[in-house]
Amino acid sequence: MSKGWTNESARHSMSAYGIKTGTKKKDYYTTDKLSVKQKNVIDKYENGVGKNDNYKGYEISELKKVFDEYHDKDNWKNPVEAIFEVEDANVVPHKAQVLMKAIEFYQGVEPKIVYSSIAVYPHKDALTKVWKNVYIVKSAGYGCD
Repeated sequence: MSKGWTNESARHSMSAYGIKTGTKKKDYYTTDKLSVKQKNVIDKYENGVGKNDNYKGYEISELKKVFDEYHDKDNWKNPVEAIFEVEDANVVPHKAQVLMKAIEFYQGVEPKIVYSSIAVYPHKDALTKVWKNVYIVKSAGYGCD
């Protein structure tokens, strides 16, 4: 968090939130006398997202953590595909639910989720495959329908 602003519009935005901008020193506003709540609002203004913000019931920090785990590392706008193993077909894993909301939040598209059974090798030296029940979460990518 910065110690002050020289931008007039930033000061107007702060006053819109009901924040007094501290003391004026040569057109420079300090935050030394602000409360913790006021500093959190300023963090939200400066960083775009506050520490306690949420999207559809999920904290932004949780969405970011899961999205960072599954998105394409070369370009976050590329389609996302993730597979979640399940024991019960009636229970969607929490991480899959969070990923779906993260995709909506970051890519602006509605992801698809499909229940399926896939054959996989249980380990690298296995000669036969075993069937696993999974949920597959897919997105078309940023800006796609």
